[in-house]
Amino acid sequence: MKQFVFLFIFLLSSAAFGQQVKEPDNLQKAYVKRSMQIYTEVDTPPVYSTRATFEETLTNKIQADSIAEKGKKTSVITFVIEKNGSMEDIKVSGPNASFNEEVKRAISTMKNRWNTAGKIYGYKVRYQYKTSFSYTFK
Repeated sequence: MKQFVFLFIFLLSSAAFGQQVKEPDNLQKAYVKRSMQIYTEVDTPPVYSTRATFEETLTNKIQADSIAEKGKKTSVITFVIEKNGSMEDIKVSGPNASFNEEVKRAISTMKNRWNTAGKIYGYKVRYQYKTSFSYTFK
């Protein structure tokens, strides 16, 4: 009886853990290729176009004299990286409205594009980028 139970558990576990990941079919790939949907998860994430990261470039664009208050300010930034690498639909939120406006202005002045858009199945897709950004005013 113990051997039968062991055999049953062995067969059940091999069936459960032996499943293969299904490769997407051509219809799924074609949908992704034509899609204008905004994705939050991708196979290959976007890469910013310079050696400096997006956050480093943004830090250099902030005009510290535009904010009267001192101390550390934080905002949450979200925008869509289009298939061509441009940034659209920029939104900045946080407790300090003047800092949020300065961050939005700084992002709008950034001329560099993202080298690659997000990719799914090897096709470029629109990707929603979200990050927290902090800056300390002295």
